[in-house]
Amino acid sequence: MKTSTIIIFVLLAAFSRSLHAQVYTGGNASVGYDNGWYADIAPIIGYQIERYRVGVSPIFSYRTYVNSSQVWSYGGRIFNQVDIVQGAFAHAEFQILNTEYVYVYPDGNVKTRVWVKSLPVGAGYQYPISDRASFQAIVLYDLLQDKRSVYNKPTFRAGVIYRF
Repeated sequence: MKTSTIIIFVLLAAFSRSLHAQVYTGGNASVGYDNGWYADIAPIIGYQIERYRVGVSPIFSYRTYVNSSQVWSYGGRIFNQVDIVQGAFAHAEFQILNTEYVYVYPDGNVKTRVWVKSLPVGAGYQYPISDRASFQAIVLYDLLQDKRSVYNKPTFRAGVIYRF
């Protein structure tokens, strides 16, 4: 697995000049509301070839519920974006998040940590703020709708990316 990943990055780097490819980095933050507030921060690293971007991002999130309970979560996402028209793009990702979940049983509640998968898709807008940096804003909706997911309502995400 590690060898194939290295080979892919070497091939992408070798052809990057002819394809006008760029490595970029940055970060974003998400907010949402569903029976309480949800927020996350996520540094990103990605690769862009022409109109297509792909990347990975670790995630660190915090959620507070109406009943005042609080949950810290962590995980990661793989995402891709494709430009539709200048500035506007489509976005899709696969995310997995380790979070605390309470199972309710007749004889008592049980807290445990679970891995929750989600498939947020949506659209966004990218606005250049310099020749190498851009601001992105994205609205996402999770297609999987797992009841343990933080993405059961639309989520707004914004951040800055920097191209090397």
